[in-house]
Amino acid sequence: SPPGTADAAQDGSGGGDGAGGTGGAGGELAAAGSDPAPEGGASDPADDGGDDDALEAQGLLAPAAELAPSEAVPPMRSVVCVLGGPGSGKTSQCSRLAGSLGYVHLSIGQALKAEANSGSELAADIAAAIPGANATIAARAGLLAKADLVTGMVGEFPELQGIMGGYYATGAGEDAAAAEAIAAHYRPQGPDDSLPATAEGLAVALADKIDTLVGFFGVGARPTGSKDPFALRRAALGVIRILTETNISLSLNDILRKAAGYHGFKAIDDELLPFIRERLRVSLRDTGIAHDVVAAALGDGELDDICLLADRAAALGTFLGSENGAGLMAGWRRAASILKSEESKDKQAFAPKTDPSLFVKTAETDLHVALEALPTASSDADLDAALTSLGGMRAPIDRFFDEVVVNDDNPSIRGNRLGLLAMVREKMLGVADFSKLEG
Repeated sequence: SPPGTADAAQDGSGGGDGAGGTGGAGGELAAAGSDPAPEGGASDPADDGGDDDALEAQGLLAPAAELAPSEAVPPMRSVVCVLGGPGSGKTSQCSRLAGSLGYVHLSIGQALKAEANSGSELAADIAAAIPGANATIAARAGLLAKADLVTGMVGEFPELQGIMGGYYATGAGEDAAAAEAIAAHYRPQGPDDSLPATAEGLAVALADKIDTLVGFFGVGARPTGSKDPFALRRAALGVIRILTETNISLSLNDILRKAAGYHGFKAIDDELLPFIRERLRVSLRDTGIAHDVVAAALGDGELDDICLLADRAAALGTFLGSENGAGLMAGWRRAASILKSEESKDKQAFAPKTDPSLFVKTAETDLHVALEALPTASSDADLDAALTSLGGMRAPIDRFFDEVVVNDDNPSIRGNRLGLLAMVREKMLGVADFSKLEG
């Protein structure tokens, strides 16, 4: 069943995606699909406005007249403000402000205002990177995604959260694409669950999961050992699945920084990116890619574009399984072994440069020409071309080791040949971290 429960949302204790999603952990602005107030402004007998007066007195609910139109939030049929205010520990419900008001104005401090809109803003940011996604629809769906958590239906049947939200949105006249995005924003909930079928649904699902990760890591609620009460591992794997299976290329660092800013954090938690990297490592290994190939593809650099990193791992695994790849690895191991031994003796690292005038053997010249002809791997998009070119290095490297003695008696020739091998190392490490490959 979906993470979190409606009960948790109603008592302010929320858990899982339901607590930390687009609504956030601090409070949620949620629109419920209940009936509007009776005509003429009459209200429920039990709802005499006393709650509103008390909230206004505490500065938690601002009178509509004091807010600019830009701060108005169009409701569905009624709006419930789920408060986690100091010392409350329980849900406070604003009286139903539908009907003739047309718009509901809520201001629960600057932090809660940012929290209520973080999912909407983040969904719009992500939608901009997804071909065919409408950022306005994604933002609207992100704003209303958690509305059904306060309804009786979801309270009774928590497994319907999201699904009921889609129905409520449709019944309230929301755009069909927004309603579909709301219904699907918890997906995928596991390895066998399907992804959202629309571009806006993908944007809102990503926003929900990223918002959850940034929010919980930001307040120190990280998974520990075997305990993951807020399903953060599942959220990270959901982000990875969406990005890799739909080929969405975006800067994860930029999106995480924006999410942190919407939460009011100065920076991303230091442990979040390593956490996502480890989940990516697990995900790639589950697809059948060898663990050392995954390590070589990911390297130790900054984790940013997950889609391209996954493509890199798959391409590298295919290349290493070819004849040229296997042969090149033999040459790499020999070159790396010689450099490691000689650098240890000389207590220095050899620079990747050489002087062609000191070449004695034709094999030296041929290897140098082949190295100079290699394309510069300036981006991950050049990976296939770079691997193909590296495959062509197998023959000149083999010939070099067959015909050339690296440790020549002449120190200048020896140093020049070691510099040539350092060039081989530099070119190969520019494509992937071959030092992490085993065997």
